[in-house]
Amino acid sequence: MEHVRDAVEQLDTLEETYSPVLIGLGRGHPPNVNFKLDDITLFIQSVLSVWKSVLQEKMTSECIEAWRTLFVFILTSMRKGKLDRNRENRV
Repeated sequence: MEHVRDAVEQLDTLEETYSPVLIGLGRGHPPNVNFKLDDITLFIQSVLSVWKSVLQEKMTSECIEAWRTLFVFILTSMRKGKLDRNRENRV
């Protein structure tokens, strides 16, 4: 969750400043760990479901969509790094 906090702190320049960090993080995952799109979707749904059960009415639809957007950005950036590394290892 540290990376979520860091991403939130850099929302205005997320693509330029934090995407490279996330791509690097994804590149560092072990070769036998795979990021499937279904896994990413399930992870995001699970986290948001737990937060909604805890925060209840404070977790508005706008809040859910904002967090979903941020999680998709974080996890797809990490997945890109992982896929880049896998391609390099095949060459």
